[in-house]
Amino acid sequence: MGMKKYVFSATLLLFAIPALAATQNRTESVRNAKVWLAPAWISKDFSFSADLDVLKGPPPEPEDMNLLKRPVTCEVNERSMEKKLGGRTRKFNCELPQEKKSLIKVKYRFKNGEISGELFGTRLLWALGFAADRMFFIDKLDCFGCTEDPFKDYRIDPTSKTNPRSFELVAVERKFEGKEIKVKKLFGEYEGWSFGELMRFLPETPGSKARALVEREALRLLAIFLMHGDNKDDNQSLICLGKTNDQGGCSGETVLMIHDLGATFGKGYDPQEASKTNLQDWSNSPIWENPKRCIATMGPSHTSDLERTVIKEQGRVFLAKLLRGFVQGDAGKERVRDLFRSGRGDLRSASIEEWTEVFLRKVDEIEFPMGKANRSFTCPTRF
Repeated sequence: MGMKKYVFSATLLLFAIPALAATQNRTESVRNAKVWLAPAWISKDFSFSADLDVLKGPPPEPEDMNLLKRPVTCEVNERSMEKKLGGRTRKFNCELPQEKKSLIKVKYRFKNGEISGELFGTRLLWALGFAADRMFFIDKLDCFGCTEDPFKDYRIDPTSKTNPRSFELVAVERKFEGKEIKVKKLFGEYEGWSFGELMRFLPETPGSKARALVEREALRLLAIFLMHGDNKDDNQSLICLGKTNDQGGCSGETVLMIHDLGATFGKGYDPQEASKTNLQDWSNSPIWENPKRCIATMGPSHTSDLERTVIKEQGRVFLAKLLRGFVQGDAGKERVRDLFRSGRGDLRSASIEEWTEVFLRKVDEIEFPMGKANRSFTCPTRF
């Protein structure tokens, strides 16, 4: 019996040592990761260049060219079926023709608000300088080999190999550059990151730490602005821009990003699809639970990390300047309209102007927590 116990302990230790090393490497990657990418279209005074085209989105990479053609065509084949997609949102993987990086993820059934939410959320994060996946809104996609409902019936359908099935009003996802860091722990796997550890694992040098605190606080507040209620760890990604190894190490820079923004622009986390990209819910969801103390609220949330959050003044001001620069002047208001045009907000029981009006009001909430009558107010808590 003693020998069995010894063998079990030795085996456990054998697995624990590499798991511990991987966990430490991951922690260092989170600690030193970038959050805000300082894009060229945002100047030092937070004004936005006319070069920013929110409707078109990020400049397409060479592998995206087939997504700019109409109609877009793709194929379900053995390669695209290697990874089964989870969750409840209707989606499938398929391959674009004649592309090296040909695999795309397609979200379909437009009545699901996630399709618009992904477009709105990723475009805004990208425009403000935060990392985001590239999303494309496609009016019509023809899929060779697709069944009528690929998420529920994911197989190669021979009847559509020559006559493709069409899917209308879909969102197509292209992943942010780099490789996601996932590390094994003793029991399970670390995937993504939490908003709690976002503020816990920080750079060690004073200057880098001060900058990280401000930018990460701004991202936390932006997540609340978006009502990113489904904020469990695996809906955020830790990205390596260099080479990774089996123990969670990264040879290049690392980036922290929100990669699943479907359950946004509603009232927070709600398993019912009705609150995804729902203007009335979003409009009625306040940013501040207690504006005098700068306590922001997510409302219902998948985790407790953002449900009731004290926002520090420097992070609030940084986000307020970004948002104000984004909406400034006639060009800024047109950028907001383009944001909601990008995911067909006009088909979500509200007009583009109504979406724009609520967005501008929420920008005011960030900039003036106590209202415009008290413009000199500052949050009482600072770093």
